[in-house]
Amino acid sequence: MNKFKKIVSMFLVIVMIFPVFGGSSTHAAINNPSVYDEMRDYFTSATKNNQTWESFKIYYGVPSDVPFKNANGWFFNIELWHDLQIVAYGDYASIGNNDFKNATLKNYSGDLTVGHKNQGYYRSGSLKGEYRYHGFDASGNKYVNLDFPADADSGRKPESKKWIYTIWDLESPYYKSTRIKEASQYYDLAKLPNDNAQSIRNWIAETLPFKIVNSTNANKDAYNYAHVTTAPTTRFPGEALMYHDSNIIYYQTFSLNKRVQDKSKLEMAPFIAVERTGDGFDPVKKASLEYDVKLTGIYRDAELWSPYTTYGGMPVDVARTVFYTRDEIKSWTIKLTDTLTNQLLVAENVKNNGNRGSNTFKVSIPYEKYKSKLTTNPESDKRIEIAFNGEITVFFHNGDSITRTISSLDSAEAPNLEDLNENGNQETNPTLPYVEKITLEISAPRYMLDTEKFKISDATDLPDDATRKVVLDGVELSPTDSEIFIAGQHLFPLIGKDKIYTYSVIYTDGEGTDVPYSSYIVVYTTKPKAQFKTEGTFKENRKITVNTDFTSVNSSYLLSNATISNISFDATSDYAGSVKFKTKNSNQMVFLVKNESELSINIRTQAVISPSLIERSDIPSGYFVSDDYNQSYRIDKDYAPAIIANIWSGVMIRGETLDFAYDGSSYDDDLISINTYKIYYDSNGDTIPELLVKQGNWDDYNGFVANSLGAYKIVFEIEESFGQETIEEFITSSDKRKATVERMFYVDNVAPVTAIETNINVNIPKVDLLVLNDEGITRELNEEIKNKRVDWINALGQTKGVSANVQIWDLYTYIDSKTVSPTRHTGGSYPSATWVYSSGGYTGTLNRINVRDNGSYYDYGYYQEYTTTEQIPIWEGATDLDCFYRGDCRQIVGYETVTTTHYEWVSDYRWESNYYGDYHGTITKPIKQTFDPTLNISS
Repeated sequence: MNKFKKIVSMFLVIVMIFPVFGGSSTHAAINNPSVYDEMRDYFTSATKNNQTWESFKIYYGVPSDVPFKNANGWFFNIELWHDLQIVAYGDYASIGNNDFKNATLKNYSGDLTVGHKNQGYYRSGSLKGEYRYHGFDASGNKYVNLDFPADADSGRKPESKKWIYTIWDLESPYYKSTRIKEASQYYDLAKLPNDNAQSIRNWIAETLPFKIVNSTNANKDAYNYAHVTTAPTTRFPGEALMYHDSNIIYYQTFSLNKRVQDKSKLEMAPFIAVERTGDGFDPVKKASLEYDVKLTGIYRDAELWSPYTTYGGMPVDVARTVFYTRDEIKSWTIKLTDTLTNQLLVAENVKNNGNRGSNTFKVSIPYEKYKSKLTTNPESDKRIEIAFNGEITVFFHNGDSITRTISSLDSAEAPNLEDLNENGNQETNPTLPYVEKITLEISAPRYMLDTEKFKISDATDLPDDATRKVVLDGVELSPTDSEIFIAGQHLFPLIGKDKIYTYSVIYTDGEGTDVPYSSYIVVYTTKPKAQFKTEGTFKENRKITVNTDFTSVNSSYLLSNATISNISFDATSDYAGSVKFKTKNSNQMVFLVKNESELSINIRTQAVISPSLIERSDIPSGYFVSDDYNQSYRIDKDYAPAIIANIWSGVMIRGETLDFAYDGSSYDDDLISINTYKIYYDSNGDTIPELLVKQGNWDDYNGFVANSLGAYKIVFEIEESFGQETIEEFITSSDKRKATVERMFYVDNVAPVTAIETNINVNIPKVDLLVLNDEGITRELNEEIKNKRVDWINALGQTKGVSANVQIWDLYTYIDSKTVSPTRHTGGSYPSATWVYSSGGYTGTLNRINVRDNGSYYDYGYYQEYTTTEQIPIWEGATDLDCFYRGDCRQIVGYETVTTTHYEWVSDYRWESNYYGDYHGTITKPIKQTFDPTLNISS
């Protein structure tokens, strides 16, 4: 190996003009920002119209943590960002049964005023107005429209309202999937106990336009109440959704203020490169010293972007809300001075290029400025030193900035003026030897699939007297395996799960000094996992939605480098033909089940890996196929509503009001939509009441007084509407559960009480007779007593000469019973052996007959700290330029250890149970007569 090198520097300047404006700028030019044009222009992949998603976000100011596809698979809506600066996916048409109302205006408190016709952003037919939802947010929740007219307006300030704490928590008594189904990523990170989480908590609190004063929890931190749908930046405001309790649960949306200097700064590293472009020190020509001095500032946010997935223990997309990033850089200012001329050179408003700004200055130093440094003494150790001092400032859009300085010393031994060639010309003489040491030139990926070879690259120039070894996960590899490893041919084992391996490449030079390179590699499995999420009510004719859930159980790296598709995805019932699909595709099933039955849902997936990423031949058959994932449910019976109707006096007298007890209710949590009564009279004396004399809704019933003798009947009819969401196209009239009950009653005459005419006034005495039927008597006797009431009135009048008021109080407790077989969802708790069931006034203790665990896999992983270590050589001596001009070369005199800390997510998938208990038993509802007698004799 040569001990001396001649270094020749070649500088290539490549200017690249990137197509920053892509296809979206065309859209922005023709779009009317005050109206939703329904262009449905979505960012559907990492690159659209030759513009990357990252460059789109930077150019248009989209928050850097925003993905182009949300948790449910909907894509980023470009028009809604251009018009409203909101982060929404899909659009209003993606939401089923999306309400439309006339528009509203916003006031500064965030409350919504009364609607105003034809002032809206959306169109529905010829009307202008607002839809309740714009589409979905990044977490998959419905994105509430800030301009949708308020359902109710109390006029109260936000500080006085009772805000609901973590309504997205499954354990919250206020939780409903129709409100906020999943917490936002900002909340998930804000609740962690670290400084970065505190930064998120701070900006949520500072941008919310009011303080939490009244709430359902003693904790008043804003992040526990505000569900951030669009994060604010220094360029645009954001939005948040909140719920408050005013006996009825209301939601309210708020604008979040722009952020002002509340982000943390990363380091900005300055760099300087000095190149002599002229003849150098030339005392004969008295030439000027010419330099190109390039100053570059690099804002060190590289680890907040792909391929990195975490930073400081948080996902990079969230970290980008905590720290300033390249997309918030406005411009750079770069300054340069030198110590010989002291001239100041300035480049202002330098455009940002990715995460860097740079400028090259032309510097000319006249001969007069350095001639005093020359010497004619051959023994002199005098040196010429020129210091170039740079100052680099990066400016962010909100005016915040970072300034760093850097210097470079161009130092060389002062040339001796000698006539070396004896020709009368004075020239410089070469000095300084070159000393060789080990300079590491190793590069390696941080992430890979288990089907790939580990493509480490080692271009280190290994001296003849140096050695090298490789240590993998604490085990030193054999020389053969080390060579395979260094050659980028190593294969990690196929273990069916993600794993992080640590390794070190250790060089030892001839003097016995170790020069190590230590790092780690995250190897992601290509064996996929299958899972889905269900939503709906498992009951006859109720809507059930099943969505594939690849993101929860597969790494984002696998999802980015493979196509996950279903081999099977189906829902079947043991009642043939009862499953009716509205939607059935590779990602979603929407259906209902027509009959009480057993429902099974199954999914099996496969990963399709690009052939370029498959670099091994030992992959077992079926490795790219998931295990089956199954869930089973019992489809509960939809019970007809219950009617209780007891007439307390089956025989009345004319002028009396019908006395009865009535109750119509659902005992399986449905809604009563029709509740009517009809009263018929037997007008022709055939004992069959056929003449309708009164009817109406039960809520409007105001009593009935009979004035005609004969037979009557009252008919009660009720019908349920579905208490849960259904699919109307599969519903027939026979699917609506109904009930009808008839009760007969009669009107009899009272015989008159006569008095003998005398010259003495006779007052017919009045008597109140209250009969209490003990609850212990037989029902037959009870009915006989009630039916003889009029006979008793007549007998008392005719035999005793009194006007009798006979009223009967039935003390018996009537019990209406129903047999039910409901399903109870208990989540992570195992269903109890018995369950006290209650609905519609019916209660009863049911016995458990079966348990189903429809659980799922959950990643209980954690962030683990890893370090990378590299030995950087310490150089001493002249610059490479001196080596070129004078033959003087630098030498390595030692090494400096540079250690970088990284945080990587270590997955730990565990089964999380989600129990359903099947129960069976009897429920009952008691009915007793209320008694409020009207007396002839007042006490």
